[in-house]
Amino acid sequence: MRTLLDTVEQAMNPVHSRNIVLGVRHKTAMERLLKLLPKSGVETAYLIQGIEGTEDLPLHKNSSIRKVTP
Repeated sequence: MRTLLDTVEQAMNPVHSRNIVLGVRHKTAMERLLKLLPKSGVETAYLIQGIEGTEDLPLHKNSSIRKVTP
């Protein structure tokens, strides 16, 4: 079960990076991060969700990758 702190932890940008790559486990987390990342100062983010809700990106199976820009 994901909590608000799990989402905030991923959206934090303490070193003010302009680009970031994040692995997410669930589509609901991806949807939340789509809204939060542009507000955290990130110019380009890639959100990756592997097959069956994992953060791993397999080469032999389909995965979801979303590019987030302001």
